[in-house]
Amino acid sequence: MTEDVLFEIEDDIAVITLNRPQKLNAVTPEMADAIVAAVTECNDSDTIRCVIVTGAGERAPFAPAPISASSMRMKRPGSFATGRTTATPSGRC
Repeated sequence: MTEDVLFEIEDDIAVITLNRPQKLNAVTPEMADAIVAAVTECNDSDTIRCVIVTGAGERAPFAPAPISASSMRMKRPGSFATGRTTATPSGRC
């Protein structure tokens, strides 16, 4: 990880924290790579049941970014992808 993306696992819960509050946690390319690595580790784990994504600071969890229909596409039923990573709603969190 980087100092701008913190990744913690406790029991069956993973927490990804965007740690760039001075910039409203706007994601840089390096942060995106770290987020993908954390999500990949979560997807590959048999024990992680919940992933919380949050942002450091008091002003905003993270800076908004536009999401277009072309940037979000279904990979398989019950999952979605944005960019290079896939998230699957588990309903277990």
